[in-house]
Amino acid sequence: MARGVAKTSEEKIAEIEAVKAKFQEKIDGYKAKIAELDDQLKAIANEEKEAEVEKLLQAIAASGKSVDEIMAALNK
Repeated sequence: MARGVAKTSEEKIAEIEAVKAKFQEKIDGYKAKIAELDDQLKAIANEEKEAEVEKLLQAIAASGKSVDEIMAALNK
């Protein structure tokens, strides 16, 4: 009993290419999500650095010393 018509090489290639395209689409989606998460991590790190710099500037202002005086003291 015949089970059906055998697929041609071109049909097999087309099917494989279609499956491959679906996987590539998923990969591209995951890469985009990863890039978005990386951006979020960078934004959080930048916020933390900005907060630290702000605290440092406030401490310098509260000390009554100039930035040059602080830098000279740090470089000793």
